Amino acid sequence: MQDVLAKRYAQALFSIGLEDGFYKGYGEELKDFWESLEDSGPAGDVLSSLAYPKELRNRAVDAVIAAAKLAPMVQNFLRLLHEKGRFNLLGSVAAAYQGLVDRKEGLIRGTLTAASTVDESQLAALKSALSTFIGQSVELSVKEDPGLIGGVVAKLGDLVVDGSLKTKLARMSRLLGTA
Repeated sequence: MQDVLAKRYAQALFSIGLEDGFYKGYGEELKDFWESLEDSGPAGDVLSSLAYPKELRNRAVDAVIAAAKLAPMVQNFLRLLHEKGRFNLLGSVAAAYQGLVDRKEGLIRGTLTAASTVDESQLAALKSALSTFIGQSVELSVKEDPGLIGGVVAKLGDLVVDGSLKTKLARMSRLLGTA
């Protein structure tokens, strides 16, 4: 249910952003604002937790929004989330909004898990190959997992491209076990 609500809120702001041409900026501001709240620890809880008195939450939201120097539309959007008691959805709204921006830009984000460090030229080559394969621009975040032994695993949405040595050895083991 919360994901549905988050997507609706994200779509509403995105539609406004498309009309006024600031859809990318709104997304960046939402993401940055959310990340700053995440980093603030318990102080950020005052904004979204209904356990605090409404007047305290109202003052906190106004102060934080004013200090963040956000576009007026994003400020109004955040106040709307707060008024509707949906401030706790902000992280999901920001993620859904980024998905809408990515779709509009023809970009797919994914994760590249490698057995060892991947240098910039290798990463560029992998992005290029994956972009050609799926027909969209690809942006990858990189993680290291020595358990893969060698190779990489790329996850792009529902698509998983597994070129790890660990998986190849497991396949070989199954094939030899059935022979």
